[in-house]
Amino acid sequence: MTFKDYYDKLYKKYKYDIDIDNNWNIVMTKWMGYNQNNIQHLKKVIPYFYYLDPKEYFILLFANIPKCQYPPFLKKIDNAKEKDDLFIDRIKEILGWTNREVEANKEILNMIFVSDIKEWKKRIGVK
Repeated sequence: MTFKDYYDKLYKKYKYDIDIDNNWNIVMTKWMGYNQNNIQHLKKVIPYFYYLDPKEYFILLFANIPKCQYPPFLKKIDNAKEKDDLFIDRIKEILGWTNREVEANKEILNMIFVSDIKEWKKRIGVK
């Protein structure tokens, strides 16, 4: 089963027959906390996390989270670097610096490039 399946089961109250471990419970509790409507319900459930078996904790989550026909939208977690980081990485390649050298000189580089960042990105080849 995928994360989306577990998420739907908790919100839409589908019948479940799943194997749950504590890793899934931690993830589900974390993601349920992103919805502001669930915070009061999670405050009641979280203290039992270490005292209940994983399946019992899932049942407790299942019982306390209100039913919702359309679960809240999940934002995609993106591990892509920011464009500024790509710019700094490109400068690091050109100058042949290590990470330590870049961190030591990052403020100076930002002061130099902040005035005409678009022009510098064009020269270096970063979009």
